[in-house]
Amino acid sequence: MDAAQPGIRCARPNKWRSSLLTRRKWLALAVSAPLAASKDWDQPGFPNWSDSFVERILTDSPWAQQLNPRFDLSSTVGGSRGPGALTEIYLTIRWSSALPIRQAVALERWGKDGLDKPEAMEWLGRREKDYVMEIFGFNVTAVPKGAKWLEEQLTRSASISGKGRRRQPSTVRVPEHGMHLSAELRFPRSESEFTPDEDSVRFTAEAGAIKIDLRFKLKEMVYGGKLEL
Repeated sequence: MDAAQPGIRCARPNKWRSSLLTRRKWLALAVSAPLAASKDWDQPGFPNWSDSFVERILTDSPWAQQLNPRFDLSSTVGGSRGPGALTEIYLTIRWSSALPIRQAVALERWGKDGLDKPEAMEWLGRREKDYVMEIFGFNVTAVPKGAKWLEEQLTRSASISGKGRRRQPSTVRVPEHGMHLSAELRFPRSESEFTPDEDSVRFTAEAGAIKIDLRFKLKEMVYGGKLEL
């Protein structure tokens, strides 16, 4: 990928196949996004998913959305009061505690033939005590103050909300990872859980001039007869 071209690289160890979303692929998926609403996300049955289906689950599905925020880079860098350069980044925000996302990640990491490995079985069988949101696609040009700054910004600003309930993250983790950064945000579950009868759950966050505001439609997130978040 051209160094000047924005894109997404998941922060995974090198032994796992990284999920890469270039600008061209991001635009292609954005054009095809209306197809997502009509897709039966239970089919074809796991683990018999094609590579393209795995990619759609992880980047363009009821549990994963793309966002292309444009912003004045000088407001993120700070220290400049003059006109800055308008720039953009390509983000993917996904509900990583949801079972279909975990299944897609398992196929990406271990492949169909490796799902009987102990680590794969543990991954697929775990029940996260938190809602886990991940954001991929921050690059060092857009976030020049680094991982710690991004972590602090998301801790302060991020929330999930719906039907009068608003939750802030209990933890935010932004590991150092070369030219691209990813963020993992954990929101505590409670007795007052979201239900498919509600319209949507809203995820918002800010990092300097970068603003994220997305709604995930809860009825579309029912998988195997159960709401998966």
